[in-house]
Amino acid sequence: MGTDPVVLGIDLATAAVRVVAVDAGTGHVLATADTALPAPVTPRPGWVEQRPEHAAAALRSTADVVSALGRRAAAVCALSVTGTSGTVVAADAAGRPVGPALLYSDDRGRALTAALAERTGAGLGSAGTVGRLLWLPRPPG
Repeated sequence: MGTDPVVLGIDLATAAVRVVAVDAGTGHVLATADTALPAPVTPRPGWVEQRPEHAAAALRSTADVVSALGRRAAAVCALSVTGTSGTVVAADAAGRPVGPALLYSDDRGRALTAALAERTGAGLGSAGTVGRLLWLPRPPG
């Protein structure tokens, strides 16, 4: 049994959640889990969504990997988490999602981004996160 620290990596991608445990001293992969996610949906042209609840698969996959480590689980010293860049999930004050995850390829905020770029002179790309943030409904008050 190794004595080196263990590093966990979690990749929450569009198609799957992947988790890996690596011996930090040797680079040896100790355990992995790969959980497929349902494909994104496109309820309207240009809209690309996933249910934020699918991220729960990351918790299940992580638990599987930690369980597979056995006693080495106590040696976990670091965690790296990645997700799809530009994906936006609005949440309430308790951190619960209030709508779908708007994926990086969702361009429903394109016109809002163009208007902001025109008004400010900022070089905002239509594929950036800003448009999705601008599109989100505002709370009353």
